[in-house]
Amino acid sequence: KTIKATRENLSPELKKKLAKLAKADVAKSAVAKSAGERWPVIGVSTQERKGSEDSQDELCFMMLRGVDGSLVEERDPPTQQLVADLAKARSLPGRHNAQNAGFAYGAAHIGLDVPRDVAVQGLLTFPGLAHRMEHVATLGRVRFINDSKATNPHAAAASLAAFSNVIWIAGGLSKGVTYDDLVREHAHRLKAVVLIGTDTSALAGALSRHAPDVPVIQPAAGDTEQVQTAATDGIQA
Repeated sequence: KTIKATRENLSPELKKKLAKLAKADVAKSAVAKSAGERWPVIGVSTQERKGSEDSQDELCFMMLRGVDGSLVEERDPPTQQLVADLAKARSLPGRHNAQNAGFAYGAAHIGLDVPRDVAVQGLLTFPGLAHRMEHVATLGRVRFINDSKATNPHAAAASLAAFSNVIWIAGGLSKGVTYDDLVREHAHRLKAVVLIGTDTSALAGALSRHAPDVPVIQPAAGDTEQVQTAATDGIQA
């Protein structure tokens, strides 16, 4: 009775908004259940069809095809349309960046009415952010990636998952976290690990337990600074 009375006291506008949210929540649950792990639902929103007196809600689904990294838009009634092949977005490697791309596309195209081709072109030409999966250089078959903003195991796991063969330069301050799950999950990707920074014991321990065959290199104190200085001098020259 209390809930019913409260709803009856709501304004018509608020009632309509709550109905939309409830409908979207049910739809999202249904899509997530049918999609399974291969199709994580990025978001569900409602829009009104304009130009009609009896406007109806249109549910908009943004889903990411985890198998091949393509971005797919699905609407109700069920229609699917390939939005973009995210493999062409070279500054957005990894599943986590594909999800970021989905959110960005949804906000631009669905939320702000940016034309589809303009939103897609923005994704494919996005230059990326400094220190976040930043492509620094390519020498031969080796790509150098700066992801120094990945300062916790969760962020590092997302980065490592984007590549199959990794020489991992890691270290710094552990801040009391553990690395066992991270190393256990991604040990097969590691070809070597270079430990730097003031606190490497926790990561070194996890590597010895879960990746004992992976070579671990620990430069002497001061070596890292010398390499950075040499690199800076080379760039300025």
